[in-house]
Amino acid sequence: MRRPRTGPCFVCAILGQDPASLDHHVIDEDEDAIVFLAMNPTQYGYTLVAPKVQVAGDFTVGEYPGLQRVVHRVVKAVREEVGAERVYVLSLGSN
Repeated sequence: MRRPRTGPCFVCAILGQDPASLDHHVIDEDEDAIVFLAMNPTQYGYTLVAPKVQVAGDFTVGEYPGLQRVVHRVVKAVREEVGAERVYVLSLGSN
């Protein structure tokens, strides 16, 4: 349980192509965001969208819409791929 508190950010490890993070299947990427499947999904189609740059604090009003456009595109793709009746969007943060 020590790694989440003392180890590197798992998104940074994926972006850096750390061999230990290769189990995360990247499905989309642009200059600002990366989209990947959860390594241990709790639901079929569980997909993560993360900004490529760590943000200390909140996104600015200018940064947020770009990330939401990626989320919107991913929601449409997941819905088509897995036949989801509904899609839940969850925002997480950490120390």
